Amino acid sequence: LPILERRTMAVMLSYALEHQLWEEAWVITEPLVRYWEARGLDEEAAEWTNRILQVTRQPDGSPPPLASPAGGLWLFVAGAQAIWQARTGHPADSERTFRQILAMLQAQPASAEQRSRIAVALHGLGNTAHLQGRVEEAQEWYRKSLAIKQELASRSGVAGSYHQQAMNAMHEGRIAEAEQLNRQSLAIREELDDRSGMAASYHELGILALGQFRLQEAQELFVKSLDIAEELGNRTAMASTYHQLGMTARALGLADLAEDWYGRSVAIFEELGDRRGLASS
Repeated sequence: LPILERRTMAVMLSYALEHQLWEEAWVITEPLVRYWEARGLDEEAAEWTNRILQVTRQPDGSPPPLASPAGGLWLFVAGAQAIWQARTGHPADSERTFRQILAMLQAQPASAEQRSRIAVALHGLGNTAHLQGRVEEAQEWYRKSLAIKQELASRSGVAGSYHQQAMNAMHEGRIAEAEQLNRQSLAIREELDDRSGMAASYHELGILALGQFRLQEAQELFVKSLDIAEELGNRTAMASTYHQLGMTARALGLADLAEDWYGRSVAIFEELGDRRGLASS
């Protein structure tokens, strides 16, 4: 988003929150969340999500009823906050947020939408358990989430579950299983034309190929991932893929090319204030 448009949307969101126009606030918040995530603007995202969660609370400090417009906005923003908490190195906080979301959802009348949202919360709890080293617990959360997604015939959700299970398998050294799961995820994402998901699958398959010294294949997969990340303007994904292309070029003995890729990665990590990524590159 151009800076003027961002400022305009921020002013509109402030107005909607001040006047309790919850549905309008939700419409404004959704594209902003996607933008913050793509650009790695975690501090800006945290500031807004904390504000929204605060103003939607009831007088006693509890979250609003989920069936209300304020509750719908709260649920969307709380889910986004939980994802950012996990991504920025606060998995315990993310787990608490997901557990609160899950408890509130489980108290709602049963419906396909309720089940779908529960599956998302279960998947999030799997992520937080994995980040905290509780691998078996993470797998159990993922199994529960996947069962609901399959029950609801949610192809996108099933692809996401396969992707996360593949990452767990890779970290545990089950390389063949990780590759199979990633290819299953990619097949569904290609079927759905899920561009962001396809980029993530190509990236993970590239890492697996690089780890097995299938260097040309790794390079091709990373380039596919990068093309989509650049198309979507996802700066965080671009920086990560530049870094992987640097590693691949180095393994191929192309030192100058590797340095160029690393330099591009460093430039974006500096722009985003991503100190962990910057240190790595």
